[in-house]
Amino acid sequence: MTKTISLEHISLLSYTNTVDEMLVQYVKQNNGAKKKQKKKKAKRKKLRYLRSEPAYNAHQDNEFLFFIAALPFIVFNALVNAGLKLNKLNFKRYFIAHICLAIKEYFDMSLRRARGLCKFIFWAMKWKCQVPCFKTLNNYMMKRDTKSIQDNILEFAAAPLRYIESRFNIDSTCESLVTSSTWFNWRIKRNIKKKDHLKEHVTSTAKYNAAVAVDISPKADTKFIISHVEKIKKQGFDLKHMSGDKGYLCRDGCNAVRDAGGKAHFKIKSNTINDAKRSPEWKRMVDAQKKEDPEEIDDYNIRQNAESTNGAKKRKFGSKIRCKLDSTKEAEAMMKWCVYNVTAICRAYYDNAINPEHFSGNIHIERMLTYT
Repeated sequence: MTKTISLEHISLLSYTNTVDEMLVQYVKQNNGAKKKQKKKKAKRKKLRYLRSEPAYNAHQDNEFLFFIAALPFIVFNALVNAGLKLNKLNFKRYFIAHICLAIKEYFDMSLRRARGLCKFIFWAMKWKCQVPCFKTLNNYMMKRDTKSIQDNILEFAAAPLRYIESRFNIDSTCESLVTSSTWFNWRIKRNIKKKDHLKEHVTSTAKYNAAVAVDISPKADTKFIISHVEKIKKQGFDLKHMSGDKGYLCRDGCNAVRDAGGKAHFKIKSNTINDAKRSPEWKRMVDAQKKEDPEEIDDYNIRQNAESTNGAKKRKFGSKIRCKLDSTKEAEAMMKWCVYNVTAICRAYYDNAINPEHFSGNIHIERMLTYT
């Protein structure tokens, strides 16, 4: 069957000069007509989590107010739980310094610029105390006991979720730095664009995406599963499921999760064998994933919430560390997670998932004047 040129193509072909141009225009015209005749497939709608819109709006509107009102109470209890041997004056200094550092990380500002904002917030909240200078705040970041204080802030902020959360996800992420690691580059005056980074291992909850354990170290991923499981049990959580990617796949981690009363869901590799080697949980997990058990796949897919947690923290508070000293880089990165946890609890607060009386008792710690 031969194709003939219809009258509708005459006007188009009249503008061509040669036979070759006429054939090219005719082919383009037919191809365009065929494409127009094809029906477009309907776009698949992206599934969304069911949520209460009034509660979500209240959380977004009042997050900053909740952060400022709850921050003194959280920092105060974290200092008490840290077990530091401090007198009344030093306790107050630690208390004010860590509140200022938290406000700095909430707005992702430098120490000098954050002092002016801290002065305004202290005046607005009627906290009658002096804001330390930027050098004093930097010295508090360099102290050895800062790590234990920040760990207690992180744990105390996530404490109201201990009766809600039972699924946990572990994942690693990185924070970009402004420094270069090799001294040789400075010695020979070599300019390089590549900068260092801090590697963070974060275990977060599955429902409200709160961080319950954070370690900053360049070590292998498998080194932190046991310690994070111990921290989860120490905080009083009921561990039932723990998920992770291929980097956290190891028998010791499966045994630790099983000893804690939960099930491990770590992504297996293509060459992973189901040899137990004194790890029954390993054999169960590998067999279930190789058989493509729907329940096992669903439990593992909850690990995607860990990516959401890391992304939310970086979008809200930034992923760049400004400090240049090794002793203060980790302190700044850890404080970002402490601030993020306070905002994560705000969401649970307006969902009526936690008891509102948890944060009541001390109204801004007596306006930050007295030591109780």
